[in-house]
Amino acid sequence: MIKVAVSCVQEERNTRPTMENVVQMLLSVDEASSIMRHYSLN
Repeated sequence: MIKVAVSCVQEERNTRPTMENVVQMLLSVDEASSIMRHYSLN
């Protein structure tokens, strides 16, 4: 999640991700979190 945030505040505009890319990154983070919760020992 922090990696996504840092990529969005890059000083040079052309190095920042598009909103579409941000959404894709956030969805993949959410999916990974769901998988980890499913397999946790709690």
